[in-house]
Amino acid sequence: MNIRQLRYFISIVDQGSVSSAARVLHIAQPALSQHIANLEEELTTDLLVRSSRGVKPTKAGEVLYQHARKIVAQIKQATDDVRKEADTPRGEVSIVVPPMLGVHVAPLLLERITGKYPEVDLRIMEELGLRVKEMIENGRVDLGILATREQSPKAEYLHLYSEPLFLVSKRRPDDPVCNGLETVDVERLFSVPLVLSQQSHAVREMIEDAAEKWGGP
Repeated sequence: MNIRQLRYFISIVDQGSVSSAARVLHIAQPALSQHIANLEEELTTDLLVRSSRGVKPTKAGEVLYQHARKIVAQIKQATDDVRKEADTPRGEVSIVVPPMLGVHVAPLLLERITGKYPEVDLRIMEELGLRVKEMIENGRVDLGILATREQSPKAEYLHLYSEPLFLVSKRRPDDPVCNGLETVDVERLFSVPLVLSQQSHAVREMIEDAAEKWGGP
């Protein structure tokens, strides 16, 4: 006796006909009849009463039918449970973010991920932008968030959002850069001394790349 035979037997009883069950199961009727004959031989009893109007289970067949339905249902449940368990993300996931983002992003990540994936142990670290990029490329962390326009072939990137950069200066009438302007051209930007973040910061890297491209200091 095997699960296939039980499924075939259930279908025959439900359909009330071997031919109808064969159509539903997409199996040749003689082959289906042979499966049931083998089952009856193994159990040494008739399972179906055959007539011109179809088939009905015998008393022994009714007992087998009830057990078969439970067995098939339990196997399906076991399969679903195992697949669900296998599909449930679990284990440690490491994410590195720049300090300025970490203040805002870390609490949101913890809330969303632990709520949706309770089996995941989330580890959040803070590093400056270039260090974030290095840790991702070297495989030291699973994920990272950083400000960048250049994409390394050593990592996969997903754009999350864009944000503007602001040039801040003291308000004065003779301001050569910001006076009365909503946006600042790159050439004008590099006409004055700039106070930037430290060299390992991703935003500074982008500004230095722009300076090199546009001939800034």
